[in-house]
Amino acid sequence: MGTIAQFLAETIPVFAKAGILTARLDALVLLGDALGRDKSWILAHDDSEIPAGILASLKHNTSLRAKRMPLAYVRGHQEFYGRTFLVTPSVLIPRPETEQLITELKALNLRRGSLLLDVGTGSGAIAITAALEVPQLRIEACDISAGALDVARQNADRLGVYIERFFESDLLSQAGRYDVIAANLPYVGPDWLRSPETDFEPGLALFADNNGLSLIEKLLKQSITHLNPDGYLLLEADPRQFVAIKRAAPKRLAHTATNGFVLIFQYKELL
Repeated sequence: MGTIAQFLAETIPVFAKAGILTARLDALVLLGDALGRDKSWILAHDDSEIPAGILASLKHNTSLRAKRMPLAYVRGHQEFYGRTFLVTPSVLIPRPETEQLITELKALNLRRGSLLLDVGTGSGAIAITAALEVPQLRIEACDISAGALDVARQNADRLGVYIERFFESDLLSQAGRYDVIAANLPYVGPDWLRSPETDFEPGLALFADNNGLSLIEKLLKQSITHLNPDGYLLLEADPRQFVAIKRAAPKRLAHTATNGFVLIFQYKELL
């Protein structure tokens, strides 16, 4: 057995050598998960022994993190909009910047019964959060990955959220018509500079050709036949891509707002 202080003294330098900038914090997080204690308790009891059974599991998790596996995958969950979502290597890890999409959605003041589709739902973070934060909406969610849909369904069940339909679809190929389409599609170019952690995430959910724009451009075209009049399309993208995305949008998609990583288009039957 070893003490908390010994574990931290051994683990933090290993993480730092691996290039993890949050080495101390990550070590404390994994230790807190293993012991079921918060950081304050851990630091106040650093002479406490770590039970052998817990230590074996803890060392396994620290070895994974030292290989630059994302902390969310090691832990099996990630926070999004104040809620905990299960994550596996089948889904992209929800990012803090994607929370802005929910903020923008709430600002639309949609009528009761409006139908929203979350395209490329992954863990279900957008669809489930939308259902909880904008309860007047009806929600559907789709993904090209059956594995991702399994994770999304688990998260909906855990959080007690009703999603009208989870379905497998290549973008909008199996979709109906909607008042809102929300999408955090792959928008990273394969040659972009990125952290080693992204090597563990599904490339299908992260990368797109044409400097990250290929799937977004395809969705823009498809949305014309899947949005109801005055319906909205909410997209997350890198701000460097905004000009190109606006240019690629069909004329009936009027750009209405830009905020952070989110673009909003509104569908007009006639312009």
